[in-house]
Amino acid sequence: MVWTWQHITLEGLDGIEPWEVIQALSAPRRWPRPGTSNTTGLTVLTIWARTNRGRPLLVALRPLDKREWEIMAVRELTSAQVAELEKWENDHG
Repeated sequence: MVWTWQHITLEGLDGIEPWEVIQALSAPRRWPRPGTSNTTGLTVLTIWARTNRGRPLLVALRPLDKREWEIMAVRELTSAQVAELEKWENDHG
């Protein structure tokens, strides 16, 4: 899989390192969920996953082709989302 960054997304990372995003996207346990971009209204795929150190991130992606995805947004999960992720993790062993 190839990950492409939107320039504005890379510049807008707030306390999140690019390598953490790649760790989350490469994690063996990722929860793909449909979403909608708050800024563009585009349908996106969100990935809820943890970094190697357990940091829970949400990464919003859009497909560019079959093997390339554009990273549109990244943020930490909210506490409510972390609880939802933990339930999913427990349910999916």
